[in-house]
Amino acid sequence: NFHMRFNSTDSILFRINIQDIKNGLPDQTILSKELYMKSYKGQKWISKDFSNEKIIIDQDVIISYEVVKVWFSNKTYNNIFFTYGKGYEEGGQYMRESSFSPWKTSSDAFPIALYITGRVL
Repeated sequence: NFHMRFNSTDSILFRINIQDIKNGLPDQTILSKELYMKSYKGQKWISKDFSNEKIIIDQDVIISYEVVKVWFSNKTYNNIFFTYGKGYEEGGQYMRESSFSPWKTSSDAFPIALYITGRVL
């Protein structure tokens, strides 16, 4: 789950990434296939159940989402605002300009809020 403060676009397609960590940055995916989720205009909580994917995490990872495609509305302004985790002492942001660009990090930036639910095996 993650939260969008405001979305006036028609819809947005996100790719979910789960990657191991190398030198403090996201490295290789631990997923066997790509995972996607879609949000729609005005939707605040973006949620999808991936339990059927049987993802097993046995190491520290970085979970992120990537905007893959935006369907713009021709009836209104197109604004997207993500909710951030203000007040968390740990975190920061990992970002890159495209899927193939090098990762950058900012420890001064507040992390974008993600809520992950799993179960212990």
